[in-house]
Amino acid sequence: MTTASDRHQIEAELFERLAGLIPGLRKEAEQCDLKACFPFASLAKLREASLLMAPVPVAFGGFGFHHPGGEDSLFRLLHLLGYADL
Repeated sequence: MTTASDRHQIEAELFERLAGLIPGLRKEAEQCDLKACFPFASLAKLREASLLMAPVPVAFGGFGFHHPGGEDSLFRLLHLLGYADL
């Protein structure tokens, strides 16, 4: 069972990973906008950083940000992702 302390640690790690990816994601988003293409490389980076697992239930190997009380964390993660212009 994941404790509140564990969840906070996981959240902090995910936010740190995403913050590190933002400059590269933003750059690729600009290029994809110009070329009218899909940002496949950005999606791969998000997958490699396990960020796509944030809303997936823990029972299925995710981080469970979908649960009641986890919505705030998921919203903040998506808000930060918005700075990458994806």
